[in-house]
Amino acid sequence: MQATDIYEQLAAALCRRLGPDALLGHLLEPIVRWSGARAGSIHLRTPGSNRLQQVALVALQAAGPGVERIVTVLLPCRGRVLGEIRLTMAAETVIDEATAAFHRSIGALLGLALHDAGMEADSRQALVADVHDGIAQTLAFARMRLPLLEQAVRAHDETAALRYGAEVRQAIGTAHTNLRAILTQGSAPMDPRGLKHALQTSVRSFCNQTQVELVWGDGTPDLRLSQTQEAQVYLVVQEALANVVKHSGAQHAWLTIDQSGDRIAVVVEDDGTGLPVPCPVASPSHLGIDIMRQRAARLGGELEIRAREGGGTRVRLVFSSPVTERAEA
Repeated sequence: MQATDIYEQLAAALCRRLGPDALLGHLLEPIVRWSGARAGSIHLRTPGSNRLQQVALVALQAAGPGVERIVTVLLPCRGRVLGEIRLTMAAETVIDEATAAFHRSIGALLGLALHDAGMEADSRQALVADVHDGIAQTLAFARMRLPLLEQAVRAHDETAALRYGAEVRQAIGTAHTNLRAILTQGSAPMDPRGLKHALQTSVRSFCNQTQVELVWGDGTPDLRLSQTQEAQVYLVVQEALANVVKHSGAQHAWLTIDQSGDRIAVVVEDDGTGLPVPCPVASPSHLGIDIMRQRAARLGGELEIRAREGGGTRVRLVFSSPVTERAEA
């Protein structure tokens, strides 16, 4: 096998948009064969740590009686090492300059491919979050209103039926608008009048559409955030409020936003039944919580979910705002 064959296989694998593990597993065997190695494995760094995790293994020959050595090929990209290939060879194997150059080039190309695959995964993750927050959440509200609409119709309560019907119609319209924005702009729309106006509108809608009394507290008269920050904060608040309605059984809730220097704190509390402690980690059944944590990470901040003193749940988002810091300067 020629080195050009491996480059062609890499190009073909990229065109097929294979995921990182499949991409590396697909190319490991030809790399091992070309290098004259007995076996090879690929190890990637796990997110948020320096630990390496094996994702692919190929053994062309059984281990022999002689001494072997491991040749390491790094997978770099943009100043970071994303992982490495480990080739198991006989101790006497000579790595000439041509082989070393091939290892460097294929390592750099695979590192770039891994980076691109990771970016695609991030994009898909963002899309899942926008669909959940902008569409699924709204349709869930409409679904909660349908039984009330049916009860009002059966009871011949025209006033209530008209109100619930209008709310379902508005929710479906909002979901349609959000879907169109996601398809055309790549994300759910944000209120063009800014975060404060969007939150105040949410408070009014929450109070009108639920039996929960929501108190709004604003301790940030001069708050200035970027559009991206505003969108992430708003969506975290929306999910937290949706959880109050869906899961808490609360009678009262509180939404506050405060600022100390360049640190912003957004808190949603309720006096309901509360969440399990410790709070559930990432899983399909807790997608909303997972997405809130992802949005906090995009802000460079932290999300804390814990029991509220006196009963209920407390969701606290804290992050720094360079935009606010520049405005104060």
